[in-house]
Amino acid sequence: MKYETNSITLESTDTYFASADRSDISHIRSLNTLVESTPYIKNLIDAMPFVVVILNSNRQIVAANQKVCSLLGVDIEDALGKRPGELIGCIHADDGPNGCGTEAHCRVCGAVNAILDSMNSNNKVTEECRVTLHNGSSLDWEVTTSSLAIEGHSLICMGVQDISHQKRRNSLERTFFHDIINQLGAITGFVRIMADEHIESEELEEIKMLTDELLEEVQSQRNLTLAENGDLVPKLEPVEIKLLLERLVQLYQSHPVAKGRTIRISVPDKLILRTDAQLLKRVLANMIKNALEASSQGQTVTASCDCIDGLVSICVHNAAVIPQDVQLQIFNRSFSTKDGLGRGVGTYSIKLLGEKYLKGDVSFTSNAETGTIFSITLPLHTD
Repeated sequence: MKYETNSITLESTDTYFASADRSDISHIRSLNTLVESTPYIKNLIDAMPFVVVILNSNRQIVAANQKVCSLLGVDIEDALGKRPGELIGCIHADDGPNGCGTEAHCRVCGAVNAILDSMNSNNKVTEECRVTLHNGSSLDWEVTTSSLAIEGHSLICMGVQDISHQKRRNSLERTFFHDIINQLGAITGFVRIMADEHIESEELEEIKMLTDELLEEVQSQRNLTLAENGDLVPKLEPVEIKLLLERLVQLYQSHPVAKGRTIRISVPDKLILRTDAQLLKRVLANMIKNALEASSQGQTVTASCDCIDGLVSICVHNAAVIPQDVQLQIFNRSFSTKDGLGRGVGTYSIKLLGEKYLKGDVSFTSNAETGTIFSITLPLHTD
């Protein structure tokens, strides 16, 4: 698609970035009439739950969906002919010699760059855009643009989603995890110093174990947050499966959920897997905890491991049977059979961490003959 104005253009060369040319208001209104009279376009953009505007080749608004008008409290007539930054009140729109897109800061504006990229490539383009408004507030946008042709007119459809809340949350989470891990690291260090100085007692050993486990738990929560955001980078290292499972058994034997229940492991000696130890521990810990919660007092939870043809399969078994309607939702985020907020991430995290980041295969079976078995199968050697 070749972009041509197909309009009366008021020419101006004053710009620090994008073209300063503008179409006159009569042509803008004619394009608005064209879009409004094309039902599938109007109905489609009005169905979108986020801001959508249609721009001409001079980046001016020729149509907008109902979300724009309700969000900004304007009529479509107020938006026609303006560029996006001018409509929302970007602080740089008035600083440029010819409005939005012509100021020096516009060179790094995700919205302007997305529009121009779609014009040049005819492709869908997605960019992040940080906007400061005249009222002092700041917004983080995700802008998606795509070329659109109606009766020979080359237009751009631009969708805008406000990701400010997500950005703020990510920033707060990074700060929280950074600070609390530093504090826990300091506490753990002092406990280890006391242990190294031969101040021996059962209580000190218990404190040492609990601080180590608390630090790992916080790190695991941070890893899950990173994983959901797509930012987690696994740290591969040799992991002896038997030692890892023995440590988990030691952890859960004193946990209230294991009261009256037995945990047994059946794993070959010296079976070493190259993987991320912390992520695998998180996956197996969730499997064991879920199995204990599902078991009745007097029952046994078994963790076993086999290595066949270069694949390591680690399984956790309990005698209970998962109801069919629960099985159909078992890996869905936020689904839980337990009441309360913050539930429903255990089996979800098993699947997410086990498959996306450990490159394994996570599955389960549950029936009256065999009970319930959760398993993760991993390559013995990972490049």
